[in-house]
Parts: sequence; structure tokens; C-alpha cells
Amino acid sequence: GAFYFCRNNLALALPGIEREFKFDKETMGGVLMALKIAYGAGQLINGQLAERLSPRKMLAIGMFASAGLNVVFGFGTALFFFIFVWAMNGYSQSLGWTPCVRVIGNWVPVGRRGWAVGIIGTGYMLTASLTYVVAGAAVELFGWRGALFVPPFILITAGVVMLLFLKEEPEEAQLGPEDRVAKDIEKRTGLLENLRLTASNPALWVLGISLGMLNACRYGYLDWGVSHLVDIEKGRVIKRQIDEALPALGRTEAGAL
Repeated sequence: GAFYFCRNNLALALPGIEREFKFDKETMGGVLMALKIAYGAGQLINGQLAERLSPRKMLAIGMFASAGLNVVFGFGTALFFFIFVWAMNGYSQSLGWTPCVRVIGNWVPVGRRGWAVGIIGTGYMLTASLTYVVAGAAVELFGWRGALFVPPFILITAGVVMLLFLKEEPEEAQLGPEDRVAKDIEKRTGLLENLRLTASNPALWVLGISLGMLNACRYGYLDWGVSHLVDIEKGRVIKRQIDEALPALGRTEAGAL
């Protein structure tokens, strides 16, 4: 869940970036798109790597890299720099979910994985919502760069806690055989065979398309909701200024007559 502090936070910085650098929304949409493309590609790659590498190490690399890239983004002034850094952040973010799934598979039997994912899903959605509170307060205090400088401290802290306390498998916690979960068969297949089995599963394609359509609506609001509210408020301020100016203008014209 801590990954979201360094993913959704850009939504709070968008109005300030657009105002300072005179970027339009189409331009900033390209920056947001860079993260999504890199994140999707990273999920495919890291989903395979998570079967073979240490989830703890993958999570640590992803968390610390994402935090660092957020800080680097905050020092940026050029569009292509923003796109490149945010794409790298997208790949770093993709190191989060797949190692978590690996650990779930190690610890939780198949019959209880729905409950486990439900708990984790609830947790990271609550954390994602806190991103707007933390990043919003940072923007209020430090300007748009605050949204890139403050949340990384939370992600780094979570990374340290993860390194100290995460047990990848029940064996690391020195539990008895009855508490251990049988290893999935995918660990005994090669990379190409694993990809073939994955790509040839029609259920995964249906789920992938369904989730993609859902995320089109989900991230559309998460990325642009704050900018939309800011634009609405700007419109209200302008309308109020016009309404206040019209009576004075009328009195001036009447006096001239």
C-alpha cells in the first residue's frame, strides 16, 4: 500500500506543474501515460522474476527506487525529463504487487487466498486514499514539489519495516510442517514454458481486458480528479469576480451618462 504514496501523488502536483511550465493537460497526460505503460510492462516481466528472485529484495529495490525517483522528478524542469523519470517510476512501482503475490502464495493455502487478497486490497485502497491527504498537505505547505518530496519518506520507512519484519516463507519463521504451504508448480517450469502457459490461458485475457477497462475509469479519476476540482473552483472564482464587478461597472456607466 505504501507504493501508492509515490504513484498517486502526482495528481496533486499536476495543477502546479501546468501553471509553472505552461503545460496543457494533453502534455501532462503523456507523462501519466508513461508510468502506465512502464508499469504494465514491468508487471509482465516482474511477474516471472518473482517466481525466481527474493520477494524481499524485489520489494526493497522497488520501494527505494520509487522514492528516489519521486525526489528526482521534483527537481525537473523539462517535459522529456518528466516523462523519462515518471516512466522509470512506473517500472519501479511494478516491483510491488508481484512479489506480494509470491509471498501470499507461500503463506496462504489456496482456499484462503481470496480472504488474503481481500484484506490486502482493502489495505492498499485505504493507503491510496491517504496519499491525497498527505500529498495535498505537502502542496499546501511547500508548493507542487512538496507532493514529490514528502511522500517518499513514508515509502522509505515502509521499506525499512518490510526489510526488518517480512518473512518470505513459513520456513523463515521456523514454523512446523503443518503450517507450511505447498509450493506452486510454476516454480518447476522454465521461463518460456511459464510464459506460454500464461499467454495461452483465455481466462487471463478476459480478466486482463476487464481490469484494463475498469482501470481506465479508476485512474482517469485518480489522475485527473484533483485537476478537475481545481478547474471548477477557478471557474467559480472568476464568476464571482465578474458578478462583483458588474454592479460597479453599471454605476460607472450611469454616472457618465
